[in-house]
Amino acid sequence: AQTLSGITNLAANETRTLNFSNLGVSITIQANASGKAVADLITDLTAAADDTIVVTGSGAASLQVGANSGDSLAISFVNMQTGQLGAGSDLSTLIADDTNVSTQAKASTLISELDGAISDVNAQRGTLGASQNRLEHVIKSLSVAVENLSAAESRIRDADVADLSSRMVSNQILQQAGISVLAQANQAPQAALALLRN
Repeated sequence: AQTLSGITNLAANETRTLNFSNLGVSITIQANASGKAVADLITDLTAAADDTIVVTGSGAASLQVGANSGDSLAISFVNMQTGQLGAGSDLSTLIADDTNVSTQAKASTLISELDGAISDVNAQRGTLGASQNRLEHVIKSLSVAVENLSAAESRIRDADVADLSSRMVSNQILQQAGISVLAQANQAPQAALALLRN
């Protein structure tokens, strides 16, 4: 865990990066037009801690997927809003405007725009699907690593218990042998005394 101190309120549209260097994490935050109080930032960050990443517009996320600093996976996101798909025309406007299908040429343009949008969506689905497959592979690999680590730890613990048990048995045998030798040593003088009394 790491605590950051000295965080102040953000002015309107101000951007600040919170660097949790001990954890290898940095978070960039940006205030809206009215600014942001520290208490509101904490609320926003706490609400965002539900393992959900929200990317507005185009962007990328780099996810730490292993124990080493280089074990990361970069995922690129493309703005999938209707104004960014296809050739760049705003599809919602084209679809809502009834006159865009009034002639064959306008209808063909609309169909071309829709085809381009479908292509863009399919390409992004493919990219995100590949990223999801890589993440699932990483999850499986990490699960195997955790299982192997647990098994190794168990073997170490079992080996220590066996070693301690054998030492305890050895000490008990030595103790019993010592008691037996001492009893025999005590019997010799007793036998000599018994002969002298007779």
